[in-house]
Amino acid sequence: MSIDLLNPTDPETTLPPDAGLFRSRAARFEQLAVNHPLGPWLAFLGQLSLAQEQLNVPLAPVPGHGAPCWPAQADTLPADWMTALHALGAWVADHAPDPVRAAIVQLASATPAELTALAARVLADAQGHGEQPTGQDAAARLLVAATLQACWTRWAHQVPAPLPAGGSHCPCCGSAPVASVIQVGAKLGKLRYLHCSLCNTRWYAVRARCTACDSDGKVHYQQLEGGPTGVHAETCDACRSYLKILFLEQDPALDPVADDLASLALDVALGQADHPRNGPNLFLLGTDEA
Repeated sequence: MSIDLLNPTDPETTLPPDAGLFRSRAARFEQLAVNHPLGPWLAFLGQLSLAQEQLNVPLAPVPGHGAPCWPAQADTLPADWMTALHALGAWVADHAPDPVRAAIVQLASATPAELTALAARVLADAQGHGEQPTGQDAAARLLVAATLQACWTRWAHQVPAPLPAGGSHCPCCGSAPVASVIQVGAKLGKLRYLHCSLCNTRWYAVRARCTACDSDGKVHYQQLEGGPTGVHAETCDACRSYLKILFLEQDPALDPVADDLASLALDVALGQADHPRNGPNLFLLGTDEA
């Protein structure tokens, strides 16, 4: 009898977001910003992550059944999310680059219908089928994305038990993963979990299998020479797409959102090799605005 230590028969199906996730992410952004070509932008995203930690939005109780629990759709937006959006803008305004400051002013005068339409576009981004933002829309969508990410992450904290998992989208909110993570520890060590781009839930995924098309045995790890420790891309021969994969054993401080943005050179190289990205990063929306 053989035992596959990398793909056990009874793994934890889902892992809720860590307590203090946004504080830890902010610290990681600050660390990555040092001597980085996108340093000022990464430092701002650290401030944005701290603002996410401070948001306090009343949320509906956990539903009794159904999956995903809180679908990433406009009709499930929390009632006070617009108030939270304006509060977040006020918190980060002093640290924001000019395009983001302009977006804060723009959002303050937007109608509820306009904000709801913007939120719907962001939620489509999270599910992996949004349209590429342009101009000022990118900065506005970044702020909305940060607000909704904070709301859905708080919801994910309320999940009372592990959820059924196994698909390419989050069992908690239905969003696509930003990256996959190879865990560490006695119980989870070397297991792969996909990390949700919206609610920060992690769900179990078999290794050596494409997270987009489910092809088996046709994936390869790619890394730039001299690139960041523990950050790779997993490419698929069948569908040609890729998703970042982070090895916590090599660097326990790795964060799926922050380290993805700090390794955009890898995305550029893979794009030039005709490998499309198959997972969204909601903070990537505003990178060109830095």
